Amino acid sequence: MTLTLADAPEVAALPVAATAPPASIERVTPLRTALGLADQAGSGVMLQAETLVCAHPASPIALARLAQAAQAAGQHDQACEAARAAIEAAGQLADPRRGRHAVYAAALVLAAH
Repeated sequence: MTLTLADAPEVAALPVAATAPPASIERVTPLRTALGLADQAGSGVMLQAETLVCAHPASPIALARLAQAAQAAGQHDQACEAARAAIEAAGQLADPRRGRHAVYAAALVLAAH
């Protein structure tokens, strides 16, 4: 039996999203500007990843995200350290299969160095 996503009660409870007219795109403030960050590539992504790790320090997903963000920012030592921590954190989960995507992402970061 196949269930469509629209039939799920959680989806039915979601509010209907309105789209903005194309002219309003010029008024969108970039995250970097809103946070007062310098115009460096990836600075907003690094801040988001670090905030996520601070909120969930034992999460392999948060650590893998930090590893990817650090790699994109060219901080290779921090990327490798976060990737190793993500793999270790995934091994600590009660069901290690839950961390398999984080392990894969972390392994890709390590393989690139």
